[in-house]
Amino acid sequence: WWMTKNQCSGGMEDGSDNLKPDYFEAFADYLTDVTKHLQDSSGFRFRTLEPLNESSSNWWTGTSQAQEGCGFANNQAKLMKTLAVEIKAKNLAIGVSAADENSISLALSGLQKYDDSALSILAQLNTHSYSGWDKRKEYGQKAISLKKRLWMSESGPLNRPAGGDLLDVSLWMADMIIKDVKEMQANAWIDWQLIDASANWRSIDANQTAQSFAPNKRFYMHCNFSRFIRPGSKILQSPAENTLAALVPETGNLVVVVLNPETAARNYIIDLSLFPGAAPSGSVYSTNATDNLKKLADIPVQGGGLTAAVSAKSITTFVIKVANPSGLSTDSREWQDSRASRDNAARSGKAWRMRNGNGAGPWPAFPWEQWEFDAQGRMLGHPLESRRLE
Repeated sequence: WWMTKNQCSGGMEDGSDNLKPDYFEAFADYLTDVTKHLQDSSGFRFRTLEPLNESSSNWWTGTSQAQEGCGFANNQAKLMKTLAVEIKAKNLAIGVSAADENSISLALSGLQKYDDSALSILAQLNTHSYSGWDKRKEYGQKAISLKKRLWMSESGPLNRPAGGDLLDVSLWMADMIIKDVKEMQANAWIDWQLIDASANWRSIDANQTAQSFAPNKRFYMHCNFSRFIRPGSKILQSPAENTLAALVPETGNLVVVVLNPETAARNYIIDLSLFPGAAPSGSVYSTNATDNLKKLADIPVQGGGLTAAVSAKSITTFVIKVANPSGLSTDSREWQDSRASRDNAARSGKAWRMRNGNGAGPWPAFPWEQWEFDAQGRMLGHPLESRRLE
């Protein structure tokens, strides 16, 4: 608080930038000192350091009794450059990430204030996805053009329409995951937090007095993704808006997550014609009003595809053991400036297809991308080496 203009950790009264101009170096020194201490004392290693949180929003006005914050709509580039100097001085093998804005549109417009030298410092772009959804594709393309890892570093049902129960919240959140990963091509998707005072915002119900806990519907919704889309998985750009598909090299599985928010069941056909070595049947797991990641009866693969009815208001995961896909390939290239490699979005004349019960399709070619997951199934990003400042 002593580094702020009004001596308040809750922000300036008018929500404007609150760090004193002559305290940029001190703030960067503080951040890197804490990071170095945590690494040295705990053995944990941090890949990036992010000095900001929703800093272009206008609600840091010193009136909140629940959360500290500091407006920083201007001079972010200056702070990043100052932080980079301190990271190098302390010989920390970490990169700088920015800027964890509340909305995707703010994250995109904020980058326009960074000059080339500030952009070159960044190892990773972070954004929250509470709003600004119409900028998903543009922000994702910006990250690709800058050759930066992209994290969706915080989200929740902040701007979800009112009404419904926890299942409705879970379905809404599943839609956010699918769109953020597919449209924005986010390398990571992180929920706000597992335990929260608000039922709509938590995935685990905790009783602090009894020191007990229990997973809820949101928890199982997340499991429909993370239990099966595992470390090293490759995301396939599926044409159906309500689906997320991934190849899991570790297991040889094709995983397809299907969201059905409607009040009636829907039929789907997963076209496996590009996977001639597909297993004779696929596993199915469902989360709906009565089921929590329930394993349903296996479905046979017939005629080069898998046909299934997806129950109303559900998240359903299909897992099929497949061979290497014919007609799809990857083309690695080196990023000389970052000493890291990744798979290009290779395009081919064929693609895997998904049809609804009306027989829509076939679909045009779509890229496949490589993504990285941690041991808990959380998406981490492209397999980049840790960024080190030269």
